[in-house]
Amino acid sequence: MRPVKKDLLISEFSIAGFIILCLILLGVLLFRVEHPYISGNLIPAILALFSFNIILGWLYFGALSALPIFAVSLFMLAFNAVVRRFPSELYIIFFYILSFAISFHQYRSTSLKRRMLEVKLEEEEGAANMLDAEYKHHMLISRALKNKLELLKGLKDVAGYLSATLRMEELAEKIAGEAMRLVGKSDQSLFFMVDDNNRELALAAARYPDKNGKAKDKKGDIFDQWVLKNRKPLIINDADKDFRFTKEAAAPNERTFKSLIVSPVAAKGILGILRLENAKSEAYDGDDLRILNIISNLAAMALENAFLYKRTEELAIRDSLTGLFVRRYFDERLDTEVKRALRMKYPLSVLMVDIDDFKRYNDIHGHIVGDMALRAVAGMIKKYTREDDILARWGGEEFSLIFPGKARDEACGVAHEIRKAVEAKRIIVRREDTRLTVSIGVAEMPGDSAVKNELMMKADEYMYKAKREGKNRVACLRSQ
Repeated sequence: MRPVKKDLLISEFSIAGFIILCLILLGVLLFRVEHPYISGNLIPAILALFSFNIILGWLYFGALSALPIFAVSLFMLAFNAVVRRFPSELYIIFFYILSFAISFHQYRSTSLKRRMLEVKLEEEEGAANMLDAEYKHHMLISRALKNKLELLKGLKDVAGYLSATLRMEELAEKIAGEAMRLVGKSDQSLFFMVDDNNRELALAAARYPDKNGKAKDKKGDIFDQWVLKNRKPLIINDADKDFRFTKEAAAPNERTFKSLIVSPVAAKGILGILRLENAKSEAYDGDDLRILNIISNLAAMALENAFLYKRTEELAIRDSLTGLFVRRYFDERLDTEVKRALRMKYPLSVLMVDIDDFKRYNDIHGHIVGDMALRAVAGMIKKYTREDDILARWGGEEFSLIFPGKARDEACGVAHEIRKAVEAKRIIVRREDTRLTVSIGVAEMPGDSAVKNELMMKADEYMYKAKREGKNRVACLRSQ
């Protein structure tokens, strides 16, 4: 149905009113007016107006209106000619028929044009709808490309951040943080690293939207173990309903998540596990897992670089024979620890350890056995050090230790334990038991000195004092 405009509606009402008015006037003249002059002059004029009624009826209302008007006009004309005895008015029939024919032709022409316009309008509407659909499609593609561009930029930034980081602790934090930022949707981001010694997972870094968040499982759960074992990524839509994992093993009552994605961080071997969690089910899709896999691959390359850097750094500061720190690194750390002890006002002790008669031992058993003995003694001393202590090979058969926070008495106690352990150590050489002893000097800061070089000189002095007194001894004070 064609839409009806307001001005057209007003026009049609006006035409209809005009037609009705003509009918009323004609009716009044025919049935109410008896004067022959009025009837004879006005009625023909009104009947002539019916030609316009027929034309207007066709143009504005179509056949349903024009045909009744035409019939009424003929009836009125015949009635007036017969009843009023004006037979000469029958010539108006010719004008009625002519008006009817012209109007009918115009109506058909107008209807045809209208239909053609409607068809064209429909085509235009269809084309407009197609353009609208195409526009929406292009907008979707544009948004998708924009999202992909943002993702690629984000991945590029991640690659830059990770490649610029060579410290393991900092790298682990960045891996967990960037995974949470780039993928989003997560309540928790966890990065586990594989312990080379026991091949178990250990939590290296965790990120939470809530700063007070805390990871419950420091060694990973059944989902992480599955990824570690299979070396495949994992997506869980609902952890309570996944048939691959039993509820008993997954501890559902303690679980704070329903959906998660886990990706192995692997290069030549598996280095760790990267995991994202969400408390809602079906929070992640395949695209999220693909992004996490890309981040894992970038993380693997960064970890390889960090391992290589650490290895290179270790080679630079480690003695190749004993695996202990070299003297240069020891000197740097001693300077740092002395300054820290002075600032924090806590004690610091230094030990000098020398293997007794080692030149003679080398001459008897050879340098290869001597190297074995050095490694054995270094291993024995290392057992009595803490994580913060610094043990180095000072040179030849001499070793040096820094004990931050230990006063003289405590350091002397450790020195005696080391001396006893070395004395009790059996070194088998060609089925023969050989033994070594050590002489140890202990100096304390601030008791002996608060200057780095003087402190080492005091420890060296005490060590030679122990040798002069018979070797296999510990010298802690000048008076001993």
